[in-house]
Amino acid sequence: MTHGKNSVAVLTRTYNLVRSTGILQFSWFRRAFISLYFLYKRLYEDPYWYLIKHRPELFRNGDILDIGANIGYTACLFAKVASPSARIYAFEPDQESYNTLIEEIGRRHLSRIVEPFPVAVGSTVGSVEFWHNKEHSADHRVVTAKFKESGVPSENVECVAAITVDEFVRVHGLQRIAFVKIDVQGYELAVCEGMRQTLEQFPKAPVSIEYSPDSLRDLGQEPSELLHFFRSRKYRVYVLTRSSLELASDDQMIERLSKSSGYIDLVCVK
Repeated sequence: MTHGKNSVAVLTRTYNLVRSTGILQFSWFRRAFISLYFLYKRLYEDPYWYLIKHRPELFRNGDILDIGANIGYTACLFAKVASPSARIYAFEPDQESYNTLIEEIGRRHLSRIVEPFPVAVGSTVGSVEFWHNKEHSADHRVVTAKFKESGVPSENVECVAAITVDEFVRVHGLQRIAFVKIDVQGYELAVCEGMRQTLEQFPKAPVSIEYSPDSLRDLGQEPSELLHFFRSRKYRVYVLTRSSLELASDDQMIERLSKSSGYIDLVCVK
């Protein structure tokens, strides 16, 4: 995992350097660069490919929620395994990432199955302050009171629309949900708080979360509360890697595994 984390840092620095030159304004170069990025994700970082290959049934028989879709890698990946009649709802509040997400959906001819929304997802409906990380294109964050204390630059903060999963499911009349992915840089617990009714309505839908103790603490959340949210609802918690899906017998195991890279991917299943 440490190798993967270092690779992410190198790729991010490369992306920021390339972006600063303005060359990404050329569509042909942007497409080539994003294709290389998707290939990197597939070969070195992505754990979902393993899940799709070995447990494809987890993604079928319902719609998929991709919360924190970034530029669309996971949404495009999920489209490969989703049921023919299913929809993938991809949520991304960062405007630049959202624009690329739309572009990739169109370029890959996935408009009929992937529907993007330029909103943040959390525990309340309305709006939230959102920080754009100019140094790391995959580390934008919702601004909480705790995060403000860190001295986040105000010029990189804007107000964005926010919704809860419960409200989205109600408004759009979703009848079946197969899978939920949450990767929101420390705001995972707020997303979960806003989908209590959805979890009761669709108890068999697995929920995947990126578990990063430091990111959670940065936003004023206790990592143990996120784990308790699922364990108290009788979910089994699995650790997902690029080569395995292993039951986490206790929270100590999760904490130990997350220390080496700063985060791990978890899949919560009833």
